[in-house]
Amino acid sequence: MSPANLKNRPGVITNLAKSYLLLLLLGFVLFNSAVLSANATAPQPALPEIRYSAENVEHLKSIVDKFGVEIKSLRLTAVGYMLDFRHKVVDAKKAAYLHSYKIKPYVWDPNDNVSVVPPSTKVGTLRQGKDNAREGNIYTTMFANPGRRFKRGDKVTLVIGDLVIEDMKIE
Repeated sequence: MSPANLKNRPGVITNLAKSYLLLLLLGFVLFNSAVLSANATAPQPALPEIRYSAENVEHLKSIVDKFGVEIKSLRLTAVGYMLDFRHKVVDAKKAAYLHSYKIKPYVWDPNDNVSVVPPSTKVGTLRQGKDNAREGNIYTTMFANPGRRFKRGDKVTLVIGDLVIEDMKIE
């Protein structure tokens, strides 16, 4: 069919557009369900013995002393499809451990045994500051939230290497 014939048949263009949108939507749904089911069935690695509670002020001070970072927030962003974790570097030498790309962070819901990780498919892991943490800077790590699994007010566990923070409330 030539382009001139398509102009005379607007129904064909409409049907093509509908088919394209349907395929796009189907791909999005299948991708999100595959990511969520893969995370739900993935076995969780053993957590370190020492865990910190986000609700305990003394624990938050211990995190600053041991890891050199001050926890700022864990928030929903991107219309609920991403989690944005922010922390401020207080001691660059201690914080270098958490900024190493050898460490794989994830957010875990202990109630449902579901975890999410920073997306890395096409854009790489959404983390700032490789091994060069600078004192006073605030760094961010973005986690995928497929299907908007986590909601505001949910309490989750954040795991970054040996740093395990339980009861982090999503803002």
